[in-house]
Amino acid sequence: MSEQILNQIVEKLNHMDEGQRQIRQAITRIVDEQQHIKQTVNRLEEEQRQIRQAITCIVDEQQHIKQVIADIPLIRQAVLETRDDVKRLENALYKLAAAQNDHGYSIDILHREQLRIKTDIEKIKNR
Repeated sequence: MSEQILNQIVEKLNHMDEGQRQIRQAITRIVDEQQHIKQTVNRLEEEQRQIRQAITCIVDEQQHIKQVIADIPLIRQAVLETRDDVKRLENALYKLAAAQNDHGYSIDILHREQLRIKTDIEKIKNR
């Protein structure tokens, strides 16, 4: 009977060895999965950092856009005032051009009259 008990003990030890081998394999798989999870977490943290940087850039651009938008009414007012000034200058220029044409016409008439008078004087002298 003692041999039978020894055989049972050996058989149970063999089963225990098999169980320990399976436990070691499971632990190895768990460690591998844990390393994979760590790599994934590291990659996700890097992506999160990049996303935060992108968000910071977007926020900065948004602030710049808000500043530009705040200036739009002032720019619009300046454009309207400039447009009014340009219209006034165009009107003044038109009036000056009209006056210049009138003066040019008057000078032309005076020049013709002067030439006619000179011609008349020369005719009188030649008589």
